[in-house]
Amino acid sequence: MPTRNHPLMILSDLEHEETLVTSIHNYFLDFFGSSIKYQLNVYLLMPPFSKLRNISSTVLSSDIGVAEFLMISPNQDFIALSDFHNHLLGGNLEFTKTKVLDIGYTYCSVDDILSNFEGRQLFIDDGIISDGTEFRQLTREMVQSSNGIMRGQELSNQKSSAVSVPDSNLFL
Repeated sequence: MPTRNHPLMILSDLEHEETLVTSIHNYFLDFFGSSIKYQLNVYLLMPPFSKLRNISSTVLSSDIGVAEFLMISPNQDFIALSDFHNHLLGGNLEFTKTKVLDIGYTYCSVDDILSNFEGRQLFIDDGIISDGTEFRQLTREMVQSSNGIMRGQELSNQKSSAVSVPDSNLFL
């Protein structure tokens, strides 16, 4: 339904895909507001997609532009990154508050992410991590788990993490 602010658009050329997707997103955001959740799946986070507001789930191939994007669309429920290059994101408050963070291959250390993560689930498929940080994370999870059991709390809200480190020398 076309309106004055949002005319009817038809995609006839894939070169205009970005304009169409942005217009549709803005139309739904104006119409429904923040009552629905939006997911963004793009290869690289570049304008105009990096300027979309109220995105709650993001699936990207790289972490390029993620810090700036999180200033526009904070409070992410889910972020999936195929490749992780930027170690500074580990200290980004909005990034570490993501409820579910799924990182594929890392090209830098993920120690800061493990130390600062406040979400519910963290998955790192091929991470570069120091043995000391890995040991601290495992110890913290065991203490949280035992405290939850001792207090009789449900563990359904328990944070969990899964980190796959191919050449780790840490055995428990």
